[in-house]
This record gives sequence, structure tokens and C-alpha cells, in this order.
Amino acid sequence: MILRILVCIFFFGFTLASYVEKQNQVTAFKLRIPQIAKEIKLLHEDNARLVYEIEQFESPENLLYLAQKKEFSHLKHPLISEIFTLKEAIALKSDPAPTETTSDAKLKINIAIGTR
Repeated sequence: MILRILVCIFFFGFTLASYVEKQNQVTAFKLRIPQIAKEIKLLHEDNARLVYEIEQFESPENLLYLAQKKEFSHLKHPLISEIFTLKEAIALKSDPAPTETTSDAKLKINIAIGTR
């Protein structure tokens, strides 16, 4: 009888200790949530700043300014005769005789071939 009581007390103590350990883990996660939320907010702000910098760099004014610089003088705009336009339906089909229907999406793909 005493052995059964000791086994029950031991099992109850083990269960209680594991419950306390789980509560400690939950509390630790709850304490980390504000830190992680702050890091996420900083990442969003940094991402917005980088998007703004990219948009500023790719603005037409900046690109025209860069085109006038000496290190980019070797680049040139392609002439109209150097641009080939392909319809998507023709470019992506493998059969030699493409069939066109009125419901096909007509996307044009421009390919510029530069010469030096």
C-alpha cells in the first residue's frame, strides 16, 4: 500500500514538474514576441526605405544623368531596325504552323539586339 502511494506521489510530482516546465517555455515565448515584433517592424521600415532608394535610382531623371556620364558612354539605345517583335503565341509554340484564334492572348515580346 505504501509503495502504491509513493508511486502515485512520484507520478504526480513528475506531472507537476513537466507542467511547470511547459509554462516556463510558454512564458519565454511570450516574452520574445515583443522583441520579434520590433525586429519585424524594423525590417518593414528598412524594406520601405530600400524600395524608395531603388525608385529614386531608377527614376528617369537619374537614368538620364547616368547616361551622360563617361563610364556609361559605350551604351546606346537600339534602333527601331534592331528590335524584333514576336507574338507570344508564335514564339512559344513548338509546332511549325501556329493557329490563331480570337480568344488567344496576344502579348508582344520585344528583343533588342545591340551591335558593337
